[in-house]
Amino acid sequence: MELVKRTLGVGTLYVTKAKGKSSAIRFIIRSVSDLHNVIIPLFREYPLKTRKAKEFEVWAKGVEALFDDARDRHVQYNKRGEKARQICIKTKQKLSALRGYQPQMFGYTP
Repeated sequence: MELVKRTLGVGTLYVTKAKGKSSAIRFIIRSVSDLHNVIIPLFREYPLKTRKAKEFEVWAKGVEALFDDARDRHVQYNKRGEKARQICIKTKQKLSALRGYQPQMFGYTP
C-alpha cells in the first residue's frame, strides 16, 4: 500500500487493529482536488470492467460537481456547504439505486 501511495502521490494510510483481530490498512484520499486530478484520470485511463464501472461514473460525476463547487467557493462561499451536501446526497442516492439499496436502509428518506 505504501508503494501505491508513493506512486500516486496522494492519500493517507491508516493501520487499525481490533482487539483479537488482525490489522487492516486503509488508504484514504479526502481531498476532492486529488480525487479529481489523480484518481478519476487513472480510472478513466484504466477503466473498470464490471458493474463497478457504472458506480464509478456516478461517483466521478459527484466528485466533479464537488470540485466545480469548491472552485467557485470564492463567489458563493456562504452557500458552499449546502450545495456540497446536496451533491453528496444525490450521489449517494444514485449509487444506492445502482446497488439495489433502499434509502430507508441508511436512515434517510428522500
